[in-house]
Amino acid sequence: MIVPMIKYGFLVYHRDFDSFLSRLQEMGLVDVERHTKVLSDEERNLINEINRYTQTLKDLKIRAAQIDQTGQVAPLNSDAVLNEYEDLIKEKEQVESSIRRAQKDLNDVRPWGNFNIDLLRKLSDSGLNIKFYVTNEKAFDESLLEDYTVEVINNEAGQVYFVWIQQYDQDASLPIEAVEVKIPNYSASGKETEIATHRGRISE
Repeated sequence: MIVPMIKYGFLVYHRDFDSFLSRLQEMGLVDVERHTKVLSDEERNLINEINRYTQTLKDLKIRAAQIDQTGQVAPLNSDAVLNEYEDLIKEKEQVESSIRRAQKDLNDVRPWGNFNIDLLRKLSDSGLNIKFYVTNEKAFDESLLEDYTVEVINNEAGQVYFVWIQQYDQDASLPIEAVEVKIPNYSASGKETEIATHRGRISE
C-alpha cells in the first residue's frame, strides 16, 4: 500500500535548526528541505523579546537563590522565580509612574527655581503673606517693583513669574491682571533629586 506523503512547514529559529533537524530524522522523516526566510520586523522583535525573557529568567534564578537552614544555597523553583520577575516588573512600572508624576511637578515648579520651603513657612508664621503670581509680560508693569514689595522670579516663554510679599492684615490688590498660583510645597532641586533617586532604583 502506497501512503501519500504529507508535507509540513515549520518556522525554526536558526540557532535551533540543527537540533530540530536531528529530532525530525529520529522520527523517520525522509526528506527535509531547508528554506531561509527573511524575518519581518515584527517577527524579529518577537524573537528578541523571547530572548530577553529567557535571559531574565536565567538571571532571576541566580538572584532568587536563598540560603536554607543548612547554610546551603538553594535555588527557588520556577514558580517562585516567575513570581519574583512579575513583582520586579510591577515595581519598575510603579517607579516609572512616579518618575512621570515627578517630571510633571518639576515642569510646573521649574520657573520658580530653587527656594527654601522651610523659610517660606517661617516667614508665613511671622506674619508675612507671600503670594505667587503669573502674568503675561506685556501686562507686567515695572513700576510694581517700586510701589509694591514685588520680586520677579523668572521671565520665561512670555510669562512673568513673581512674588508679592505683604502683611496678612494688609488689604490691598495689585493694579494689573495676574493669576495667583498655589505656593509650591517643593522646589525644582527637590524634584530633580526625587527623579534621580527613582532612576537609580530602576538601574539597580
